[in-house]
Amino acid sequence: MALFGTINKTASSATVYWTGVSGALSYNVRYRVNGSSSAWTIVPASTVNANLTGLSASTQYEFQVQSVCSAGSSSYSSSGIFSTNASCGIPATASFTSTAITSSSATLGWSAVTGATGYNIQYRVNGSGSTWTAANSTTTSKNVTGLSSATTYEFQVQTICAGGNSAFSASGIFTTTIAITCGVPDVNFFTATDKTATSCTVGWAAVSGATGYNVQYRVRNSGSAWNTVNVTSTSANLSSLSALTQYEFQVQTICSGGVGAYSASGIFTTISATATCGVPTGLNVTGITTSAATLGWTSASGATSYNIQYRKSGTTSWTNTTSTSAWKTVSGLLATSAYEFQVQTVCSGGTSSFSSSTIFTTLTSGVVSLPVPDHIVVVMFENHAYHEIIGNSAAPRINAFAAEANTTLFTESYGIEHPSQPNYLDIFAGGNQGVTNNVKPSSKFTSMNLAAALQQAGLTFISYSDGMPSVGYDGDESGTYARKHNAVANWVGTGTNQVSSSLNQPLLHSLLIIQRFQLFHS
Repeated sequence: MALFGTINKTASSATVYWTGVSGALSYNVRYRVNGSSSAWTIVPASTVNANLTGLSASTQYEFQVQSVCSAGSSSYSSSGIFSTNASCGIPATASFTSTAITSSSATLGWSAVTGATGYNIQYRVNGSGSTWTAANSTTTSKNVTGLSSATTYEFQVQTICAGGNSAFSASGIFTTTIAITCGVPDVNFFTATDKTATSCTVGWAAVSGATGYNVQYRVRNSGSAWNTVNVTSTSANLSSLSALTQYEFQVQTICSGGVGAYSASGIFTTISATATCGVPTGLNVTGITTSAATLGWTSASGATSYNIQYRKSGTTSWTNTTSTSAWKTVSGLLATSAYEFQVQTVCSGGTSSFSSSTIFTTLTSGVVSLPVPDHIVVVMFENHAYHEIIGNSAAPRINAFAAEANTTLFTESYGIEHPSQPNYLDIFAGGNQGVTNNVKPSSKFTSMNLAAALQQAGLTFISYSDGMPSVGYDGDESGTYARKHNAVANWVGTGTNQVSSSLNQPLLHSLLIIQRFQLFHS
């Protein structure tokens, strides 16, 4: 037997082999710890190799082989020598961790074992005696899923190393969390907006605890497969739809505990593909300064908003912005520079083409000395927004004044209260005097106010109210006149800071000779 060898060694076994002998029918293999005088362990073999088991880890063994033939048995050979592998260490339960625990999963961890090439993990409901669920990992952690909520589990870990596997460790313990139920979105709060021939934005009320939503949609009553989109907000834009087609959509809540059931269906119908948006007209520019301007245009029928693009004349790159009104203030412009702008209508059917360009030039930089006005006229338009007056062809006189070089437009001045009367008191006296409704105050005020301040400074003041029937009228209403819009009437008297009734006048158009004015709006 010229060749001895050993393969497939572990901490407790090894396969030995040898060169076959002519005429041999079988072989006997005997082995023992090398150098010991202990009895041999004999293993019969029908081939030229034998698997030896029950060995001790990290131990040197000797083995000898005997041929068995028809005439009898040969003597045992001289000894071959081999050593078993070192044993695998068992993971220490003191290092076990359970993190990222949810109602249905957990990440199990342990400290690395020297010589490990991997690990086997087994887990089950603690104390159940049920069959273990097996898993494996090449790292020192494992995420296990499919668990039951609010349940205590035990897990054990076994080391895999070159010499074989260790025994399983003692058990580590962890408990899953209580499952959180996701609420179902209420179909009564479903919306369908911004509809076109091919798209629609659907919306719903927020659900407590939601981290996101799944939205599924299809042609109503079609039975076809659902199309699904995932969003983190309470709306979703559905696209690639067919024109004049009724669709249904359902919403599912995503929360930390999983997902809820899908809601009942919301319904919407796309619009005709032939709907068109009108191109904006009447482009104009007001409120030009060294670095800003207010761009305006005539409202387009059916418009839901507008896209605006502007650039310095002679350049190629547009700056883009949007507006839901027929005007837009743009800033960050260069002084003494020509600009062009164009406007595009957005409507339910899509968008129009951009309009042709309108040109304007910003003012020259530097301090501009404005002349001292002869009069300052504050014009109050009840329930009219800035964009309803400025740029509106129905108010040509006001717009002519607004376009003058020495005119200043206050485009960011708003009412601060509701209803009307407190706002008028605020602008006249710097506060609402404790009035929070439209009811006529029970007595006249004596606090400082605009009229008294001007008169005490040697200047003059007068108030004109449209529709007021007579000078100093103190009634609540008369025709189109409403006292709640006339703050001056609340300071008429002879006391401190009060004014003469002669300053509370009906509006006589012949008296309104406006040389310069600053326009406020509320």
